[in-house]
Amino acid sequence: MDCRTARLLLEFSRPHAPDLGPPEAEELDRHLAHCIRCDALSRGERRCDATLARAMRQVEVPDQFRAQLLARLEGERGKWYRHRIGHALRACAAVAAVLLLAWAWWQWYEPNHRPAIDPDPFYGDAAVAHHSREDVQASFQRLGVDTPLPENFNYTYLTWYGVTELPGHPGLKVPVLQFTQTAPHTQALVYIVSDRKFNLDQLKGPVFASGSRYKLQVILPPNQHCAYLILNTGEDLKWLLLPEGDAA
Repeated sequence: MDCRTARLLLEFSRPHAPDLGPPEAEELDRHLAHCIRCDALSRGERRCDATLARAMRQVEVPDQFRAQLLARLEGERGKWYRHRIGHALRACAAVAAVLLLAWAWWQWYEPNHRPAIDPDPFYGDAAVAHHSREDVQASFQRLGVDTPLPENFNYTYLTWYGVTELPGHPGLKVPVLQFTQTAPHTQALVYIVSDRKFNLDQLKGPVFASGSRYKLQVILPPNQHCAYLILNTGEDLKWLLLPEGDAA
């Protein structure tokens, strides 16, 4: 801090002048500790203030004038408080108005710009029986899945397809097809596993297992690096498999 700045700040460091903040006061004190001229000026101003204060305290103030002065000061202070409160209320009202406008805009914007649910795709998914094997294969390829689909399955029974975790192998997702026959009601869930993700050697022999509600059958297509794990609720797969030469 230079002398010019220090002398400007001296006015704010005098008694009952709280306008000088702690950082500036500390910096001014450090300057006065090393500058003889500014320190002498500061001491002189303080002595002058002290002398004037003693002189003012020795002056007798009439009681009536004191009462008028105190009443005037009280009125000014009340006016100041009312001004500050009024300013605060106006500020709060402005903020409330902005928030109200924002809320009204959001109430208008949000319902009008959120996408509406179109039921047609649901009906389309429910009617995927009209999709051919080529359509489904193309859909899987768009998902990054190029494992070949069964060729001799009757895709008119296809009711759903997608990518899901293989049971017993958390985190490993494979393509899955769901076929449904309505009369009699029979379902087949076909998991398609690739030898790039799984060791298929143990599936090369005849694999067939039964559960309480389904049968598990494994088909290894010739010249393909994959296997089809089929959970079937029917007695066999005759309803699903096409005759030789009729592959879809």
